[in-house]
Amino acid sequence: DAEGDAQSLCYRKGIGEEDISGDYNTYSDVKKVTVKEVSVTLKGDDGQYNQAIWQQDGFAYSLNYEPGGSEAVFVEMIQSVQ
Repeated sequence: DAEGDAQSLCYRKGIGEEDISGDYNTYSDVKKVTVKEVSVTLKGDDGQYNQAIWQQDGFAYSLNYEPGGSEAVFVEMIQSVQ
């Protein structure tokens, strides 16, 4: 099933401190991690995270990734855009 292999990555940045992800799903796993001294909230299910949100220097950021990834994958992606 080629559709099952689809990946999507959405990175957003906006002024303020609101959640700008546009993702209103309820996830079973919510975890706070620190990446380069910034508190990041990871959200996902079954140990696979689909979303990261954080605030830094007056801006709000979100990173949504499908089909999802581990904490380490998200930390690496966040470090590349910080």
